[in-house]
Amino acid sequence: MRQPTPWAVLLCHWSDDSSKPNDRQFFTDLFTSSGAGSLNMTDYFEDCTHGTVDMSGSQVFGWLDMGFDRAAYVGNAVPGPGQLDRGSMMAQAKAVASAAGVDLSQFFGVVVCFNVLTDLFGGIGTCCDPGSFRPALLGQEMGHDYGLGHSRREGSTADYEDRWDTMSTWNSCFIAGNARWTEVGPGLNAWNMRSRGWLDESRVWRSSYSSFEEVVELRPLHHRELPGLLAAELPGSRYDQPLLVEFRDVDRWDAAIPEPTVLVHRFADNHSYVMPGTSGSESLREGDAVQYGSANSNYWWEPYGRVELLGIDARSRTARIRLSHRPAVEDPGIGKAPGGRVFGAATVGGWGWISVNGHVHPVPPHSPLVGVLAQLAIYHAVEPVRNTIARNAARRSALEQVLEWSQGELAEIDELASPPPAVKEPESGY
Repeated sequence: MRQPTPWAVLLCHWSDDSSKPNDRQFFTDLFTSSGAGSLNMTDYFEDCTHGTVDMSGSQVFGWLDMGFDRAAYVGNAVPGPGQLDRGSMMAQAKAVASAAGVDLSQFFGVVVCFNVLTDLFGGIGTCCDPGSFRPALLGQEMGHDYGLGHSRREGSTADYEDRWDTMSTWNSCFIAGNARWTEVGPGLNAWNMRSRGWLDESRVWRSSYSSFEEVVELRPLHHRELPGLLAAELPGSRYDQPLLVEFRDVDRWDAAIPEPTVLVHRFADNHSYVMPGTSGSESLREGDAVQYGSANSNYWWEPYGRVELLGIDARSRTARIRLSHRPAVEDPGIGKAPGGRVFGAATVGGWGWISVNGHVHPVPPHSPLVGVLAQLAIYHAVEPVRNTIARNAARRSALEQVLEWSQGELAEIDELASPPPAVKEPESGY
């Protein structure tokens, strides 16, 4: 379903400098459908939201006098008397627009375009200036106003770490040159698209089986005009969310990426994370894979999944991947303790399980072996105790408990091994 999100683009100048770096048509072409086909902002959101976001109602207003000199703006600093920080500057721009007769209630968001170098940010409205009238930068800042966070690389909480994603355009991203707009791209990754409801889920491959191994062909993520699948999902990993697999071609928003590639992302806390393959590179090449868990069947208590790139055909614009998944096997009859999984103990009369050297052994319901395991754990847990007397006392108590159980078991075995004495028949009284 299309989401109308028209933007009010406010052209603003400071009171002490009314110069105009670009004519009004420049901004109309950059932000509205009059510039469609030039890789402007309406093209960007059309492609990177799979046609969900509709910016066709956007309008350009101005030029508007801010009523302050440029020196009054302090950016992220704490403003003093007569000064503006980011929040108060956005409020002032909206105020002067309203005073000029602009009904801002009709718009999803506001872009303030300054005539001189001022600032670049998004999230409370987007601000830009002559140094950032570029789709490569505006995609990220306007993306913040749609709720997107910065993208990251697996293993790090640092922002701007995904070179193939719009939400990292401040850190050596693959940004393409453009004759009309200077810089465009890269595109938005599949998980960031899904997080906003922008991914066409009807074109995402997912299995109806809990365990599977399938070969799937993908089309470039942002080319929904091509038939076929645009992403694939690998469910139930050790992460909170499934992994999404996408194919990116060297074209349009991704014209600057070094080669066609397959990328894998996860998502958590409003950040996407690009996953490295077995080669260590996030850009998968033929034979490379992203994997979680172990394929060894002995590791049944953890999920296993794998995405392997089989090959990319640049001429047909397809990538072939093999997707494998095996869910974790829940311990039969076992429950959950307040601290997590009960491992090696029986609960609610059910069977428990222990693993020794990769071999799984059942523990019968209410088995004394549970107590023995607990005492052995205590015996080893007190190793760091510095007080020798206390440490040895705890160890002695644990071993005595084990000994008591062992002696009971031995007595029972001895009793079973010795035949009971014969019972003498009573003499008959007749």
